[in-house]
Amino acid sequence: MPGLTSSPGLCRTAQFFPSVSYATPVASGFFVAVPDHRLAHKRFYHRGTQKRIDRIIVSLVVYININGENTMQMYRLAWTCALGLCMTTAAVAQDTLRVGTSLNQMPWGFYDQDQKPTGVDVALCGALAERLGKTGEFINLDFKGLIPALQASRFDIACAAMYITPERQDAILMVPYIQASQTVITHEDAQIDGLTGLCGHSVSVLQGSGSLKVLEEASAECTNDGSNAISIQSFDSQPVAMRALENRSVDAFIATDSLVSYYMKQRPGLKKIATGIKPTTLGIGVSKNGEELAGQLREGLEAMMADGTYAAILKQWDIESAAIESFE
Repeated sequence: MPGLTSSPGLCRTAQFFPSVSYATPVASGFFVAVPDHRLAHKRFYHRGTQKRIDRIIVSLVVYININGENTMQMYRLAWTCALGLCMTTAAVAQDTLRVGTSLNQMPWGFYDQDQKPTGVDVALCGALAERLGKTGEFINLDFKGLIPALQASRFDIACAAMYITPERQDAILMVPYIQASQTVITHEDAQIDGLTGLCGHSVSVLQGSGSLKVLEEASAECTNDGSNAISIQSFDSQPVAMRALENRSVDAFIATDSLVSYYMKQRPGLKKIATGIKPTTLGIGVSKNGEELAGQLREGLEAMMADGTYAAILKQWDIESAAIESFE
């Protein structure tokens, strides 16, 4: 509506009106239906506050009809409240980098004792958000759901130790930021040696991970050589996959070197039987139409490398060997 100005004071006025749950909600930019009146408005604010704004507008319009207030003046108030919330939300969105991650992959991402996100990815992508002048907001999701959620714009980037693969590059943009290789572990009393020694044995792994692809390739080599295939047990989270080894439900477990090393510090009685398998670069995921953001991420990583922040974070997590030389 022309001539409107945004005022937090006016928006506070909305608290004096009753909340209405029976009015027709505005879900996709159509009219709010109330007796004898229709209020049209367009959707241009952040989706996260959509229901709040709808409730305020509907409550105000119903109040107008019930109490006979000055209709035009009150409609303007409803619109002003919507616009005020809209502008506040937009400002918050501009200052936040939404980071999709999987907080069950120690040491890449997990919750500390105070239930706050921590880990390699949290440190790196949190620092990267600061380089972009934003605050990192970490959104936890199962690993296998990260790419679909990124494509659906549930967050701005995916930072979760994702291997750069042709399949993923077909779906999203990926900015290199670190490297990792695979390690296989078993119980100390297990009679298994090397990756080829897994033929005919059961191995737990994170579903959708690069480790799973390594296992599938190793299993194919087993059958090509006339041996039994590897019994691959994939799980939705790393803790569950690791627990399968702890409980001896499987004979071995495979994950990135850094994750396995961290895990073995917490769980004695395990041994590495194969390490340094298939070194691969990991990437930060960006949606296909996010070329500008991907460029900003590269520039941020380069700045972090230049001033020592990048190396300091890797040293903090004892993974200096995971550093890469280029972010292109």
